[in-house]
Order: sequence, then structure tokens, then C-alpha cells
Amino acid sequence: MEKDTVQVKLLELIHKLVDEGTFVELHESMAETNVLTGLGKVNGRRVYAFAQNFEIRGGSIDSAHADKIIAAMEMALNEGAPIVGFYHSVGARIHDGILALDAVGKLFNYHVKLSGKVPQISVIMGSCAGGAAYCPALTDFIVMIEEKSQLFVTGPKVVQAITGERATGEELGGTRIHGKVSGISHFEAPDEESALKEVRRLLSYLPQNHREKSPRMVSGISAKYSEPKNFVPAEANKPYDILKLIEKIVDNESFIEIQKQYAKNAIIGLGRFNGIACGVIANQPKYLAGALDVDASGKVASFIRLCSNFNLPIILLEDTVGFMPGVRQESSGLLRYGADIVKAFVEASVPKITVMIRKAFGGAYIALNSKAIGATRVYAWTNVEIGVMGIGAAVNLLKKDSASSESLERNLSRGMEGNLELALAHGVIDEVIEPYETRQKLIEALEEFRKREQLAV
Repeated sequence: MEKDTVQVKLLELIHKLVDEGTFVELHESMAETNVLTGLGKVNGRRVYAFAQNFEIRGGSIDSAHADKIIAAMEMALNEGAPIVGFYHSVGARIHDGILALDAVGKLFNYHVKLSGKVPQISVIMGSCAGGAAYCPALTDFIVMIEEKSQLFVTGPKVVQAITGERATGEELGGTRIHGKVSGISHFEAPDEESALKEVRRLLSYLPQNHREKSPRMVSGISAKYSEPKNFVPAEANKPYDILKLIEKIVDNESFIEIQKQYAKNAIIGLGRFNGIACGVIANQPKYLAGALDVDASGKVASFIRLCSNFNLPIILLEDTVGFMPGVRQESSGLLRYGADIVKAFVEASVPKITVMIRKAFGGAYIALNSKAIGATRVYAWTNVEIGVMGIGAAVNLLKKDSASSESLERNLSRGMEGNLELALAHGVIDEVIEPYETRQKLIEALEEFRKREQLAV
């Protein structure tokens, strides 16, 4: 049967994702439906893909639709290869009633089965509602396209009918909402071509499956390094952009920031150190003094688990005043989200390296990969301040009258100055390093861990 124009466009789309001449369409003999499946290679490694055809019954999900996607997912799981889904669907097919809901439920089931086993990447090609929106939410990465992608549980018409609220699809679930507010989107691309480039680049950092390591890049591994003190202020309370430090210590142009518009007080992303792919986490002193709030904590905890699932060592750059105080944060579940960071780090089975930059206070010091919760290696810059809280906050909490403030601050400062020596003596910190040594120390540690793992095999 001759393929319709949209089906041809979807095939062309997947052809653009994979290496030239490698795509093979799959499951053509299955019942005619509004989704296509196939496999190809990206950067020489096999990848499975599927794409929903919105022009046929709105890309709605029925049993045949779900069965075809599940067949591709089973192949990806059995072979141990990533799968990329191109989503554009109204959700469960209304005419099929409970059978459509059952089909959507089966898709949910398989997404969870694949979770942590093979990378799952979703590209949102248009509006997706209900079950078609939940499916991408169950995957590892979501790539949205500006002014095109929309994800929502219920569409504008249903929302208005039930609640009386008037909102466009963009206002309900566009790239601004999910990129900046909800954090559901991991990448926002200006167009389809950019989205495909993002997916190809992302796949180059990920292993094929949870049993493998990501491929090591052997070229372009030098860094444009400069003395960190040129852009990291010595004063602990002065803001700066930690992205500048990240870009200086990773291999040239190798850092991919994830969820860059969401919870900007925490940075997460992928980078390479001497060709070794790693997950990078950092406090961002440029926003909220690098404090951890509910959103940042959830962002960090989820990323730790992803790195652990796919054997990516974790590099943490710590410079924080602690967890964000306040009624709103406490009532929003800060304790639960903060505890989730601790749990994620304790459970993570990959090398976990912390570099303390200027300050590490309170519960955030503990939660952010301290030795107490299982850090593999902890480095500290020479002037790091470590304490239950910053000196200024401690003075305000402890002083009885204004006359005692100056004396109290001097005593607290002397105690803070001795913390590094105390930490070294008790093995809480492995080594105090100069800022310019950071990249080399990280590479040496990663190479050491890699050799240990090879010997253990």
C-alpha cells in the first residue's frame, strides 16, 4: 500500500536522525495503523525509533497502535539499544473506550520496563494529550520544539468545559511552561533540525544500555583552561556564574546543560573529562546564592539516578549556603525533596566525586555527596568554608546583644578556619587542592576508577 504524505515525512524525519543509509522500517506487516517503527544507527550505534502520524485519527492510541510501538520497545530491550519516540497524538482513541485505555496502560508498562535498562528519548512533534503525554513523561529525556510542542493531561477545550478556565495549548503545556515552570522538558529546540541534532549529540554521551559504559571520545579532549580565581570571587557571598568554571574544566565544548531554564540555582548536564563521559552537577551562586529549593532538589535527585542507571560517573561542584529557608519551601515538601537527594546519592553505584569550591553549609553539605553518604572522592579548594551555617547567620542566631557580635564573629571565624584541617584529619575530605588543579585531579581520579573497574572484571 502506498504511504500517505505525512507517513513519508515521518520516514524522512527518522532518516535525518540516523546515519545515512542505515534506516530500516519495521513491522510493516502488522495491522495498518497510525504509527511507524524502525531501526537505524546513530554515530555508528544501533537505535530504534517510532513516530506517531497525527493526520490519521489524530495519532490516537488503540490496540494496534500500542502493539506496534511495544514490538519496537521489546526489540530495543532485548538487544540493549536506545529507543527514540516522535510524539504527536490526541491520546487514547475515544471510540475504543476501555480497550484504548488498556492499550495506553500497556505502553506505560513497557516504558517502565525499559526504564533504567536502555535510554529512552522523546521528541514532541506537536500537541500530545492524556496518555500520549504521560508516555514521554516516563522516558529519560524530553526534547520540545518551540512554538510547536505541547504536552498536557487535558486539552484546552476539556479544561474550559470542566473548570471554566480559558487557556491556549501553549499556555497549558508549551515549551515555556515545561522548560521554565514544570521542568518536564529537558531540552527546548528552535526547530526540528536542531531537535534532531540535540538527540544525536545526547546519544553520543549515553551507553547503549545499563550494562555498558558510554563510548570514550579520543579527540578534542583538551580544555581551554584558565585560573579559576579569575572568575570565581574569593568572597563567599559574591555571586558568579559557575558555568564558566564548568566550561573550563571539561573537555572543549563538551558540556551539554540539561533543563537549563528550570531551577536555575542548580546546574545539571553531561560533559567529558579526557574523553570520559560524566554527569555534572553544580550549585549556581548566580541564582539564590546556589541554595537548594524544592525544584532544584528534585532536578538534582532525578539526574543522579539517571547517571547511576547508565554508568555515568558524577562530578559535583559544591558552592552553596544550604537549603532554602521559608514557609513556602517547607510547606512544599523541602524535607522530602532534600531527603531524595541523599537517597539518590547513597543508592548511586557509580564513582561520585565532590569538589567544594568556596562554601558548604548545613544539610546541603551532607546531602551533596559528602563522605558520610558515600562520596568516592572529596576535594576542597584551599579557602573553603564548611560549617553548620555561614558565619553571618550563626552570629545572628547566637548573639545575645549587639556588643557581643564582633567577638562572636571572630571566634566563629577561627573555628571555621580549622575545619579543613579537622576534615582532612578525620578523612571527611581526601585532599585540599589549588583551584588550577581541579581538572587534572578529576581526570586522575576518573582514570583510577576506570582502571579499578577493568581489573575487577
